[in-house]
Amino acid sequence: MRAPFYAAIVREKLSWIGVPSQALLLVDGNPRRAMPFLHAHDLFLLGLQAVDDVVDANQDRALRGGDVPSALCCSPGALVRVAPKLVQRAAAVAAASGFTWFADWLQAFGDAMVSWRLGEDRLGDELDAIGIAGEIEEAVLSAADTPVRTPTPARAFAAPA
Repeated sequence: MRAPFYAAIVREKLSWIGVPSQALLLVDGNPRRAMPFLHAHDLFLLGLQAVDDVVDANQDRALRGGDVPSALCCSPGALVRVAPKLVQRAAAVAAASGFTWFADWLQAFGDAMVSWRLGEDRLGDELDAIGIAGEIEEAVLSAADTPVRTPTPARAFAAPA
């Protein structure tokens, strides 16, 4: 699996989390700030998901026959190193968009994660992480310029007879 596809899957899975903030920006705030906020938010969530996918790797192999690090053709250590890079990039996007409190919090969180290491190939993991994080960042920041994702048409359902 390529990193942009992973990013798309995770963004789709977790997009509901940002809906309240997105709604506030669209209704009571500046709608032009919604997309930069979502980009920062998505980068943050992708960083968290990378760590979660490393933590869940053994269970995923047992239940599904595979895990995310293997699907991305990287080590668990490389995927752990992706997380702080995405969170720090989220902080930069938030800061550039005027979300200073969010940016400061993201930066502090990213700084706390930067020392996390797993595995013995530190150089190889770091190089892989730079590539994966870069592909994910590019996928997020070049995503469609519409903050509303895949609207699902409302359907009326009749009560069971």
